[in-house]
Amino acid sequence: MKFHGDIHISDSMWRMLILRRHDSDCLKLLVGGLERLQSNLHVTGYEPGSDRTRTQLQRYTGVGRLVPVMSRVINSAMPGNYFSFREKEGMISYMPKGKAQQIVEGGVWSRKGRQSMKPARWIKMMLNPRLARRIKDNVFAEFNDVVKHEELKGKLEFKLVGVQEGYTSAYFKQPISSCMWENDVAPFYEAFGCEVLVATSADYTGYVGRALVWPDVTFDGKPEKHIFMDRIYVWNNSPELTLAFREHALMKGWWTKRNQSKEVAEFIDPNGEIQSHAKVTSETTKDLTQIRFFPYCDTMAFGGDTWVSNDGNTPGKKFSYRYTGGQRSDRQEGMVQDVTGVWIPRETAVQIAGYWYRPDSALITRCAIGGNFVIKARCIWVNYIDRDHPEGLYISISRIRAGGPRGMSGGDIIRRWW
Repeated sequence: MKFHGDIHISDSMWRMLILRRHDSDCLKLLVGGLERLQSNLHVTGYEPGSDRTRTQLQRYTGVGRLVPVMSRVINSAMPGNYFSFREKEGMISYMPKGKAQQIVEGGVWSRKGRQSMKPARWIKMMLNPRLARRIKDNVFAEFNDVVKHEELKGKLEFKLVGVQEGYTSAYFKQPISSCMWENDVAPFYEAFGCEVLVATSADYTGYVGRALVWPDVTFDGKPEKHIFMDRIYVWNNSPELTLAFREHALMKGWWTKRNQSKEVAEFIDPNGEIQSHAKVTSETTKDLTQIRFFPYCDTMAFGGDTWVSNDGNTPGKKFSYRYTGGQRSDRQEGMVQDVTGVWIPRETAVQIAGYWYRPDSALITRCAIGGNFVIKARCIWVNYIDRDHPEGLYISISRIRAGGPRGMSGGDIIRRWW
């Protein structure tokens, strides 16, 4: 794959960057910048200059208008050229700057004179230094996990098992942290038709991860039925194993969670796109009053007589499934449940897109334009630091074109700091 300015990236590495762009925020930026520089946009199936091309560029970056000139994303002083990734070593291979890449029979790049570096260091050096300075090291480290996953996935096999087996620790390589090991959760989950997806690895004995799979769920009240893979639990909290589960779900056409926690702010749909605040519902014809043990539920934590959902504000809601002792709680007057399932006073709670948050929740912040609460993941951080803004500013993407602080427009802020 060749880009403007004679930047060369191997076809296999480019496919990996495109497929895994949703797994790393800095990877979205890099792919968007390279797409902007690409001299042959038709290679990936887009018409140069078309609306679809522009839409895809915004989708890859995840920030749309916030990076109006994507060529600024790429570092003009890159460490070398002819980049590829070596699956068995988890490294990025390249020809150092100033050295010629030899081409052998079949158009293959010779390995003579090539060097390697860790993926996180490579992607940091590929991005414009002004942009890279504003990205935390742990965000760059996400790309290490992406490349490790490419090495790992050839060793994994997935299968569906019964709920009781999926919640029995003896079948798994430990440690895998879960509060529901050995509990009698099968009757409840099987009332909704659930199974458990498990993974085995050629390197280990026992299952190395699990995820509950809900069949026949609906999203946002629409009649179409989908399969939803719930929170992923993996051996040693391995990021690359988590990526492998997510990729398997995508290949099967399933919905899944973007973040593996009890918060339910974002999902990934079967097309690999991020969907915020989707309402997921599963129904049953079984009599739930006969269930003796109610599990702690990460996502489908609220329900009525015949249904469960991730939405704690659904009309008819009676119960919460956020307890580890086998009980389910009744609705409490004057209180609402935030996205983590905790009851908080309604008068102090913050509601965004139908979900409740504590005012000091790390998931939300105040937008510098207008001062209203917004989801932090849907904001851009601006290095606008003074006495009144010691930690900089967060500006909602939806307000970026509106008036800014101290008379500056959102566009002026972005042009100044980007």
